[in-house]
Amino acid sequence: MVLLLIALTVAACGGESTSPTTAAPVMSSPSVSTTAGGATTTAAAATTSSTDAPPPPVGAELLVANPDGVFRINPDGTADQLIAGPAAFAIDDLDGGVLFQQEQFARDRASVVYRVRRGSGEAAAMLIPQMSQGLVLAGVARDGDTYAYYTRNEGSTPDDARETLRRYNLTSREVSELEVTGGWEASSFPVSVSSSLILLNWSAEASHGMRFIDLQANEAAVAADPDEPEGSFTDCGICPSLGELSADGEQLVYLETVDGVHYAVIRHVASGAEIRRIDLNLPGDDWRVVSFDLSAQHLVVNGVEQDEELDGARIYNLSMVDPQPLYLSIVGTAYLTRSPVDIEAVVPAP
Repeated sequence: MVLLLIALTVAACGGESTSPTTAAPVMSSPSVSTTAGGATTTAAAATTSSTDAPPPPVGAELLVANPDGVFRINPDGTADQLIAGPAAFAIDDLDGGVLFQQEQFARDRASVVYRVRRGSGEAAAMLIPQMSQGLVLAGVARDGDTYAYYTRNEGSTPDDARETLRRYNLTSREVSELEVTGGWEASSFPVSVSSSLILLNWSAEASHGMRFIDLQANEAAVAADPDEPEGSFTDCGICPSLGELSADGEQLVYLETVDGVHYAVIRHVASGAEIRRIDLNLPGDDWRVVSFDLSAQHLVVNGVEQDEELDGARIYNLSMVDPQPLYLSIVGTAYLTRSPVDIEAVVPAP
């Protein structure tokens, strides 16, 4: 996976140090007023479709991150810019706001996690890594309070490289380390967070697999785990990869490639039963899947082209017998919102 390779190259899958990640005080930039709910700004024109035809409806709300900022895709397919400035990843905070990163894995504090609260015009630094650390925001879930889950990598040798899974309490601002998830030439990416389970896509040298834990990092037995009973896969072309849980934790999707055909396999978590197998109809070897997102109604597929440039995310309507890919109107990395985002004016990135 391309992003995993980036993580291993930058941080050798980082870890624990005596210097904790900083739960940031409020650090923000002033807002810029625009027309509420307006169309995508001029700065994003290069990332939108070149056609003048109105975008087709997608039936869901999504957030898209790209070098121009963070955009909301509305159910009717139209797009609004929410944050102006580079973004690599963006998700909602379950309370009408947005969490985003300008970079992931990167050191020198380039992977700060920012939050724009509901109705706010400011992007405030929420988690500030030390100079030698890199953060990767994974997801948000309610476990009594609302928590943002992320991994922190640090260290650059076999002796000190560690990656840890952590969570940040959005109310108390407390940071808790849950467990070690990687080390030298080992990592867990992507990490999928649902309302009840967390999925770690782990990789170590030539082996990889999926591991399931609950929101407190206790081991969870999952019937849908595709690498049981073996426990892992060796390097191969058809092994399941890029596992992602649905927001409610009831379904699992992963990539499986057979004879050059890329399938999204969806299984019921509790029973392990295969619900469906979708031919993604990808445009050949020049297009690489890097992540999924899943709800009961929609499947989102994020990918890059052969030159590692971002391509338009694809969304599939799962209510259809044979769902066909539909490109979103904004090129970038897309994720379904878990709760509606309430940001009306464009917020400048820090």
